[in-house]
This record gives sequence, structure tokens and C-alpha cells, in this order.
Amino acid sequence: MKTVLFVPTFWHSSLELFNLFCQKLGKQVKKVLLETGDPNYNKFRNNDIQSDYVNAYFDEVHFLSFPQNLKKNYSTFLNIVRYQKQFKKIFDKYNPDLIITTGDRNHFYPFLQNCKRSNVQILMFQESLLSVRYYLGQKKKENIKQRINEQWSILSAVIFKIFNSRFNVFGLRPLILIDHTKGWGLNDIKNQLFLWGPLTEKLFIEHRCNINSLGNPLIDNLYNKEGVKNKKNENLSAGIGCDPSKNTILISAPCLADVKNTSELFFWYKSIVDAFSELNIVIKIHPRDDINNFKMLADYQNICIVKEKYSFKELLQISDLSLSHYSATTIDAVAFGLPVILLPMTAVGGDDREHWFSSPIFLKPKSIDSCIHLINEVLKESYKNEYNSERDSFMFDMFSENVGHSTDIIIKEINKILKSN
Repeated sequence: MKTVLFVPTFWHSSLELFNLFCQKLGKQVKKVLLETGDPNYNKFRNNDIQSDYVNAYFDEVHFLSFPQNLKKNYSTFLNIVRYQKQFKKIFDKYNPDLIITTGDRNHFYPFLQNCKRSNVQILMFQESLLSVRYYLGQKKKENIKQRINEQWSILSAVIFKIFNSRFNVFGLRPLILIDHTKGWGLNDIKNQLFLWGPLTEKLFIEHRCNINSLGNPLIDNLYNKEGVKNKKNENLSAGIGCDPSKNTILISAPCLADVKNTSELFFWYKSIVDAFSELNIVIKIHPRDDINNFKMLADYQNICIVKEKYSFKELLQISDLSLSHYSATTIDAVAFGLPVILLPMTAVGGDDREHWFSSPIFLKPKSIDSCIHLINEVLKESYKNEYNSERDSFMFDMFSENVGHSTDIIIKEINKILKSN
């Protein structure tokens, strides 16, 4: 029996992706999940990974604890050596035939490289919109020695240098530091990248090979809901407090910490709410934000502010239009079939995201008056045909022509690699 080792990043989307793969791979493949204990794990994913939701899909699950509170001393280095020994012990136990992950800029990736057999492939799946400055030459090259000295004592830096000189220390292979000046997918040119589509592929053409544009399985279900995307879920509407007989604008709010001018952002929100008092307006706030930050909007009778009770994907089911910012939730809205109006970057941020949002499918008002006009136009029945034509073109560019059935195509590729080992 072949064994696949799944190594998630701290983003929950990696678990969602892996669970899809596990269901499709079936019982003929042993599926092992390794939670690496990335320092960001507890902050972003909480206890999701220990739930029955996770254990139901994997044959075995292992948890490691990455050294926390990294200080500039020798004991920190020893803790990392112990961590690598634990990492290697798991690899020795399962001897995986294939490794699937979603990141090469995380703390765990050097250990992944060092512990695997040389003939074992690492498949790395795109799970988010990439920061294009790493690929288009806008990122300034940092001094790696300076980074080491900032994070480690001189003694630790010297020992790392010994490791990187390929000496056999403590019976382990050398530990390679991640170069964080390189973008996702550029730290390890030997792994195989599974990208969403041609729009991502353009970023990598000049940098590396071993790339495949096969789509995004997490988008398939959204894209395939052709028959229900315009049928409102009345129970969901009632649960949120919306009137199902009215049109609904879904606002995807950016994380306020990433917004340079929150006063401008809330001025746009209030102006739009004032102009459409006859519509339902649902504001889905960012997971890192406090709902109290939006209390200035809470007095409006037609507004529902949602944080955790309902997911953004659930809210799409009752919405007619998405008023959004430059993020992945915007792509989700298009995949589901909703028209999208993007607020100006001066209000919502996203200076390096234009690569992903240059399509004419995204409406970009420059003033509040033009935004109000666009909302009125988009809600007209006559807009739908024009929108659907642009939507198909965008979806193929973003997620390849496999959109809607990429999961099955990816599983065929995974099985092909397993058989060749």
C-alpha cells in the first residue's frame, strides 16, 4: 500500500483541500496527516485539526510542537535539533511515497526537505492568491546574514553554517534555512507545483519549471452550483435577519489592520447603506476583527453584521451582489456567480493585487456616486447575460479549463505519480 503524507500550513484551506483528496484517494492509499506545530498554528487554526472533522479523513494524525518563543541562544538551537529528530522519526515510521503540502515558506519546510528520501516527490498546491511582488521584481533582496543575526545569536548562526556545509551533525542531514525574500514556490525548485490556472502560471514562467495548471478543487463546488445560486435560502435569510423578498448586498470587509484609512472605508459603507435602505445589507467581517469595530453601522435597520456564525460561502447563497475588496473571497463570489464591485484601493488596500483583479468582470467605481450607479445597474436583470460571458473567460484564466472538475483531474495526477514510484 502506498503512503501519502499530508503537511498543512496554518491556513484552514489546506485542511479542506486535503480532506477532498483523502475522500477521492480511498482506502487503497494510506493517508497520514502531520501537523508540524508551525508557530502560527494556534493563532489561526485553533483546535480545528483535533476535531472529528479531521480524523474522519486520515488514517493517522500526528502532532508536533515547534519550539516557541525563539530566543537568541544555544538552547533554542538544541530545541530545533530535537524537533528535527521528531520529524525524522515520523518519516522513518511511514517512509512516505509522496508528500503533499501547500507551502514552502513555512517553518516546517526545511525539515520536510531534510527528512524525506531523495526520490520522493513533494507536490505543493496553491491555496491562496500570491503576492506578485516576489515574482515581478518589486521585492527588495534582503541580506540573509542580517536576517540570521536578527533571529539568532552568533553561536547559533555558526552552527547553522556548519549544517549548511553538509556535515553530518547529530546523525541528521543539514538544516537549510528558508529564504523569505523568495516568493511561494521559489524556495525549492525541485518540488512540483500544482497551480490554479494560467494567471498564476504567468508569474512562474521565468523562474522555474515543474509547474502544472490544474485548477482549484475548493472552487469546484462553488462553480458547479449553477442551479441553486439564484435561489435564495429563506431559512438562512431568516436566521441572519434578512427579508428574503428583497435583494441582498453582501459586503466582504477587509481586515481593518490592513486598511490604511479606516475612516474612508466606513464613509463608503455608510454612504452605500444610506443610498440602499430598501435592500438587505450583510457585512461579513474578517476573522481577525472585533465585531464592535463595526458598531457605528449596527443601528441601521437593514444591516446584518456577521463574524463567525455563518461562513462567507454560506452567505453567498442569499446574496445578489458582492461589494468587496482585493481578496480571495472576491474570487469565491465570482465562482458562485455573483457580480462583484470592488471598492477603491484607497479605501480597502490591496496595492499589489492588481494582477489578480485586472479582468473587466470586476467593476471598479472611483467615487461613491459611481458606485451607487453601478449597484443599481448590476441588480437589473439585463446585466446577467453580459456578466456570465465575462465570468466564464475569467474563471478559465484563473482556474484553467478544468474549473468545475479539477478534483478528479488532480487525483488522476496523484495516482499516476504514486504508480511511478
